[in-house]
Amino acid sequence: MIIIWSAGTKMTKTGKTPGNSKTDALNAQSAYKALEMVLYNLSSHVSESISNLENKTQNADNATKINISHLKESIGNLEMFVSDTLNKKTVQNELNQFDPTMVERINVEKVLRTLAQTSSSENSQEFLNYCVKNLADFYGCQFAFIGLIKESKKEVRTIAVWAGDKIVDNFEYLLEGTPCADIINMDKELIPEDASKLYSEDEMLIQMGIDSYYGSPLLTTDKGVIGLVSVMDVKPMRLNEWTAPTLGVFASRITLEIQRNNILDDLKNLNETLEARVKSRTSELERINNELAAFSYSVSHDLRAPVRTINSFTEIIKEDHINECSNELSNLLNRIENAGHRLDEIIDGLLSLTSITNNKLLRKKINLSQLIDNEIDSAISSDEDKRTIKTNIQPDVYIWGDEKLISIAIQNLVSNAYKYTSKENATEISFGISANGDNNQQTFYIKDNGAGFDIKQSKNLFKPFSRLHSDKDFAGVGIGLATTKKIFERHNGDIWAESNKGIGSTFYFHFGDSKPIN
Repeated sequence: MIIIWSAGTKMTKTGKTPGNSKTDALNAQSAYKALEMVLYNLSSHVSESISNLENKTQNADNATKINISHLKESIGNLEMFVSDTLNKKTVQNELNQFDPTMVERINVEKVLRTLAQTSSSENSQEFLNYCVKNLADFYGCQFAFIGLIKESKKEVRTIAVWAGDKIVDNFEYLLEGTPCADIINMDKELIPEDASKLYSEDEMLIQMGIDSYYGSPLLTTDKGVIGLVSVMDVKPMRLNEWTAPTLGVFASRITLEIQRNNILDDLKNLNETLEARVKSRTSELERINNELAAFSYSVSHDLRAPVRTINSFTEIIKEDHINECSNELSNLLNRIENAGHRLDEIIDGLLSLTSITNNKLLRKKINLSQLIDNEIDSAISSDEDKRTIKTNIQPDVYIWGDEKLISIAIQNLVSNAYKYTSKENATEISFGISANGDNNQQTFYIKDNGAGFDIKQSKNLFKPFSRLHSDKDFAGVGIGLATTKKIFERHNGDIWAESNKGIGSTFYFHFGDSKPIN
């Protein structure tokens, strides 16, 4: 059997061209010599020139860098091809073994490698423009574009368009009656020919004379289809196994770039408005602080003065006219006096609470063990009953905090422990580092053997003026623990308690990031 290979040339069954074997051998030898010269020049001169060019263009734009990378890659592929060819027995055998699909595969690898290389571009528009250019090159077509669906869902707005041989202006068009609508609805993907006839209502498609149209939707996990990427030509485009997958890979990467760009835009807008928001918040905070300062002043002067006047006149009446008063009147005077002193204590508590919220923290290293020892000694010295007390204080426990505020918190906790153990035969107070605390956060405890409280009521323990015991059992206004909690919160810490009624209480606390602040 004889097969026509080219004009005037015949091949036998074996695929070899009839001729003189000696001449063929000489031709093959000459071809090898030529290939050796090509390989020498590629490895010795061309590759070196490309490397020098690459070094001199380190600060060039991304498009230039990618073009140089493509050139370097092509030279490398050519060098590898020539080297492999020289290792074969005959040049003709190598040509006969050539697989046409290899060209397509090489083109696919090239375009996908281009996509990966352009993925590092900081400029989204530059990336999108490069995508449509490479899509047009890969499919050998005149037009390529990327479009996003508008809010109306009836129109598309392009964000990158390649036409002929350049990037052109973006435009908008109606979806109805276009192949784009079928792409977005996932009804069609590839229209290799007669696109204008199939979509006779698409005036733009007809005016452009489009014959072939390939597209892929831009699909997100949260919003669904947000747009499409398309390539078009006035003649039929090639169609093979790589056509749809390659377009799909581009669509996925373009979708990610659009989402990334949207996030960057949101961050930019957030940064632009952040200064104004901070200024507004600062102004609001200053207003609240001023109102709080005015409240504190009002409490300190306008309310305290009449309370002290009531207390003073009550004491004068009792001292000067106590013998003239009946028992009933005397009891009423005592109640007025007690109420006045209690109101004075409440005012002190309110002022203490507001001052803790306003004052700036001045952290320093504090010996917490010594501070607790001092507070216990102070409680014992002011106690007229001189009761027995047993203490177990872990020595040399240091923390960083505001010494003034920490002293108030420790005073409140020690005073509570001393007060609520007043009815016990012996007062027991312990302090140390808790073994039950968070591994990343040092937790301390103060424990007593006092009256305790119902753990079901613990949610009210740190509320201002909320007391779990009556005044008949233990005196107080219920502001100490609320103030203490505020102090720990100011230090980014916290306090909580465990207790059983009649057995005692344990208060656990920590100081957040216990570090100095300069």
